[in-house]
Amino acid sequence: MGGGIWMRLGSRRVATAIDLSACGLDQIEETETEFRIGAMCTLRQLERHAELNALVNNVFEFAVHDIVGVQLRNTATVGGSIYGRFGFSDVLSAFLALDSYVELTGAGRVLLAEFVDMGYVRDVIEHIVVVKHDYRASYEAVRFSYPHFEFGPELECLGGVDKKAPSQISYPEPSATRGEVVSQKRVRALAARICYHS
Repeated sequence: MGGGIWMRLGSRRVATAIDLSACGLDQIEETETEFRIGAMCTLRQLERHAELNALVNNVFEFAVHDIVGVQLRNTATVGGSIYGRFGFSDVLSAFLALDSYVELTGAGRVLLAEFVDMGYVRDVIEHIVVVKHDYRASYEAVRFSYPHFEFGPELECLGGVDKKAPSQISYPEPSATRGEVVSQKRVRALAARICYHS
């Protein structure tokens, strides 16, 4: 059931639910070789955990800080975000970029990439595990939606949209030489080209 955020948005009837709130799965534990994130940890805990974020170059902080607001991140759980396997999940994307596993009650430890492809099974996520490495990672969420939302400053810095569909927008050509520090504006321009012209 996770934090129940998505369940609150729908009207689907659930015949059986398991409450994990009293199972002690709401902590992030560190060992010598890995971090074990309990399934009931909130997205806010993931966002604010200093040692875990230091290991992964703040990937989790950047992956979740734009998800709605602090109130939702204080309720939504890591386990629910992973179990849902939503293609739009910033949380799932961040974990997939790392050496990570899920620990299931029945199936045991499963590589996260394999879990995503398993399909839905009657099992319970207990922990999500991030193996310690010298990660060189970064996370940038690029969100463009048309026509439901107004494009903001991100596209204004790219020359504006002038009420055109994303495929009709003319983006400046990003170019950089090896070792050059690239501005956020140029990163967004490249991301826009990848999203709409690939």
